Amino acid sequence: RKRSPWARRIGVVQKELVLDVPAASAGPAPAASEAANTPPKQSDEAKSAKTGEWRSVPAPAKASKPVEHRAPPHPAEVKKPVVTPVKKEPPAPREPASVAAVTPAKQISGTDKPGDTMNVALKPADGEQFFGVAPPDLSVIARARGADWLYAYFMTFYSDPSRPFGVNNLQFKDVAMPHVLWELQGFQRPVYKTVTHKYRTTTRVIESLETGTPGKLSEEEYEQTIYDLVNFLVYLAEPAKLKRQAIGIWVIIYLLVFLVVAYLLKKEFWRDVE
Repeated sequence: RKRSPWARRIGVVQKELVLDVPAASAGPAPAASEAANTPPKQSDEAKSAKTGEWRSVPAPAKASKPVEHRAPPHPAEVKKPVVTPVKKEPPAPREPASVAAVTPAKQISGTDKPGDTMNVALKPADGEQFFGVAPPDLSVIARARGADWLYAYFMTFYSDPSRPFGVNNLQFKDVAMPHVLWELQGFQRPVYKTVTHKYRTTTRVIESLETGTPGKLSEEEYEQTIYDLVNFLVYLAEPAKLKRQAIGIWVIIYLLVFLVVAYLLKKEFWRDVE
């Protein structure tokens, strides 16, 4: 077969690329296979077999330098950053909120409304099971029996082994309620005396109470605590009592003034009649 001129030119170029060895290189000439596998330089050019155009062959990428692995520095050699403390100014004191600024919505929670009664956590059925009878609301007792009765009730608990809770009360005999303030007052023991009645019958009655086991508070401190507690229960029984009393004074003054006006008006009408 006859070869085309283009094929002959491509063959000549391939032979020149394979057999062309630089004269400056030392040692024996490399083989044809090694020269074929050697990548061309950036300035080398080759002619395309399809288009017949000369194109430049890019040079291979340079190998990167090996990464040097260094040992981590000693902790003592590491310099810690200097942190400058920031001084924080204290917040400005807040002014106390007045009582008028507190709305009723902040004093109650949930679905409660001003004027609603308070519900205790102890159910009447549980109280009857624990104490034999459902315990009363002491705020209602303060309103029904008065502050003096409630004060004497808290002050006259004494030890009585015959009772379920080991205590009894002079103000309310055979009380079912335990002495809930025994840690503050301690336990009192009764001092009995013999009373001779008619027909020479005698009975033992409690003359006074004396301290048996002292509590955390002294006698004066416990009396002051009960005084404050009873006053709070009296206020809780009827919070509107103070406001009602303040208004009542002006109502009485108005009635007295109206009484004087009504008396003078009566004398004026009856003067002609008489």
